[in-house]
Amino acid sequence: MTDLTIVEALQAVVGATSEKDTIPVLKHFAFRNGVVYATDGRMTLSAPCPELAAIEGTVDAERMLAAIIGLSEDEVSWKHEITASHIIVKSKHFTARLPFGTLDSFPFPEEQLTIMKYRKLKLLPLLKLLHPFVSTDASRPWSCGVYFGGMFAAATNNAVLALCPIPINITHDFMLPLFAIDELLRLDQEPLGYHLGENRVTFKLPQGILLHSSLFNEQWPKPPVVLLKQLATDAKYKAISANVPAALERLLPFCLDPKAPVICFDEATMSTVAGEVQGIMQGLKGLGQCRFRAEPLREVLKVATHADFTKFPRVPWRGEEIEGIIVGVMA
Repeated sequence: MTDLTIVEALQAVVGATSEKDTIPVLKHFAFRNGVVYATDGRMTLSAPCPELAAIEGTVDAERMLAAIIGLSEDEVSWKHEITASHIIVKSKHFTARLPFGTLDSFPFPEEQLTIMKYRKLKLLPLLKLLHPFVSTDASRPWSCGVYFGGMFAAATNNAVLALCPIPINITHDFMLPLFAIDELLRLDQEPLGYHLGENRVTFKLPQGILLHSSLFNEQWPKPPVVLLKQLATDAKYKAISANVPAALERLLPFCLDPKAPVICFDEATMSTVAGEVQGIMQGLKGLGQCRFRAEPLREVLKVATHADFTKFPRVPWRGEEIEGIIVGVMA
């Protein structure tokens, strides 16, 4: 695998910069020992950048990235200079002069870590599968990430509970926050290994990229495996008709409330809530008397192959390497 270019290194870490101006250094790149860092205080990304090894300091991330991208697109040679207070990058026709700070206030992560390799677990496909079911409800922080415990990973958005089996046994339960998941999915590279601490996790990615993230200490009300077992007791799963997802898409434009669309099931019918505008799809199979919010239902139908709709309002479902519960809405 080839080394990262300067642009690729900066683009790899920029996702960790803070979106707030409260602490200015958290909106900066930090360069140290040929490595570029970025952090928002919760998560830190680093990547090798040997071409800028002479730089030791911090610089505004957004402007530095814009300058380097512009110089790279010009496809001409360029150089940089450092003064007492600025970094200057320039080519024949372009110059960018940016304030340059010291490293004193930048919160570097601990890096002398033993990275454990895992060959059985493919983390990226797992996170892609569970990501749609992760909550963004800050009032329930325990739901704003993916739970790892035992031989399962789980997520919930409080309308859907989703579990996936994993091929390793996690003896120290932890919650991987959504912000770290989003970055791993943005980088789209399968981690090579990890280090799990008491309240932090580090992922080693290809090309020398490291992602350090804090972990949530919030506990689920009950372990997700226990919840699923309780809610799916005696479930009689039936295949979901292949035309149900397409029927849902056809019905969505006819929902009375487009901000909170609801889909109603009958034995062989799907419809929107009755009103001045209504859509109805007939000739379906394997349904029951149910009502669901459309968006959670849509995500479940992307992965579910079987369900027991007779268990409404808490309907168990299964798919390939994933299972869960979807909670319906009462009339």
